[in-house]
Amino acid sequence: MDDLAQEPRSSQGSLPATITLKGTLRDFKVEHPDFEYVIGDDLGIVTADLGADGKPVYASTTSTYTTTGKANFDQWFRDEPGVNLTTSHEITLERVSVDPPLYRYSNSSFFPIDDQLNGNEGNAHNYHFTYELHTEFRYTGGENFTFIGDDDVWVYINGKRVIDLGGVHAAQTASVDLDAVADEIGMTLDGVYTLDFFFAERHLVESNFKIETSIASFEDCAAPITSGFVGLDLVDISGNATITGDFGSVFSNTLVQLAGSYELDGDAISGGTVELSGNQQPKGAIIQGADLITASDPAPAVAAAKITNDNASIPCVQGKKKCTSPVEDYIFSLNNNSLTLTSGVYYFEGVTINGNAQLNVDGNVVIYLDGPATFNGGAATNPDGDSLTIISSSTEEIKFNGGGSTATHVLAPFATVRFSGTQGFIGSALARELRISGTADLTGSADLVAQSADGCDEGDDTGLPGFIPDLPH
Repeated sequence: MDDLAQEPRSSQGSLPATITLKGTLRDFKVEHPDFEYVIGDDLGIVTADLGADGKPVYASTTSTYTTTGKANFDQWFRDEPGVNLTTSHEITLERVSVDPPLYRYSNSSFFPIDDQLNGNEGNAHNYHFTYELHTEFRYTGGENFTFIGDDDVWVYINGKRVIDLGGVHAAQTASVDLDAVADEIGMTLDGVYTLDFFFAERHLVESNFKIETSIASFEDCAAPITSGFVGLDLVDISGNATITGDFGSVFSNTLVQLAGSYELDGDAISGGTVELSGNQQPKGAIIQGADLITASDPAPAVAAAKITNDNASIPCVQGKKKCTSPVEDYIFSLNNNSLTLTSGVYYFEGVTINGNAQLNVDGNVVIYLDGPATFNGGAATNPDGDSLTIISSSTEEIKFNGGGSTATHVLAPFATVRFSGTQGFIGSALARELRISGTADLTGSADLVAQSADGCDEGDDTGLPGFIPDLPH
């Protein structure tokens, strides 16, 4: 689920003074076929049941009055390289009444990403975006939920559509009385149910967004997972490796093995067991039998990046006789040279960075990988700590060797990620197996990206800090 925060209960009553919901914004360019298209009401764009992946299901086998078909619609609430850009965004509902309870968020100029992501494209505001929220609440009886705004809005409770304001239109109002629909959508008193909210702003020049609800018993999400280093099947730490930082804990669904003179500032957490060799202990807690985490399959995103990417923007590297491309047949190789990747999506089937090479990052860079990767010698990758994410669908190893330094987030749920030598690393990593040895110095951090996921995020389901964009399900 997306994040939910509630202020402490106040002296004015037993209700929180505010409720903060954190969701996902996706920015589109004006040329997307479904934006600045046809104006008008368009009910029934999506089916009455939420999809198994937590997304709306396009109902038509062809198109609708204001949309151009399933393929384009499916991009609205999924990350698509080259089609949209993603960021997180919070809204805070303020309590305006205690008896009866009422919370409200009201914004008659809802333009949360002005001059960001794709920018305003010559307009007064950034008008072309979608927004989704996911949370849970306890049904206590008597609750209502109202939305007033434009353009498309769909609200699902317990996986059933209860509000449909589809189409490109001026501000409209729709409400749902939960008591009236409880039997129909399968709710009983004191049960906890999902609420999934989807919004699209598709046309100039207004953007109204208002929520009013008497739902006050929102459930807290699971406690945030602060493990910056996850091996789904195995975490193995040996030698004199050091793991520190705000996200300096390790997690495995199955087994965490700790040996040698390591230094682990955080917790050792396992859904199975934690095995210790010798007298060394983590500075944090040893937790066994923890809730398991899952990772989405990155293969669809990697496949999409092979088709649409920014590889053509990679500059050449000056050699003794000429300037040559560091990429050949999707293999990226950098040896004792310096190169800068600018904001964009890149696709490689192998990465090797050797010697004293320096790979710089300018902006937000995502590397989709279908093959091995090796960072060797004294190479420096992203030394300035800009936003760099490596997402691999391969089973081949990702190795950080030698005495170099790297700042990145790694998502490789099918591969072994190996840290050895005196490698310095800042960021986070999720792998099938995570092996840390030598005097590797790892700092768990979410600072390289804007978003920090928690244990009830429906984005990538990893619980790791900072993995953006969300992966398609």
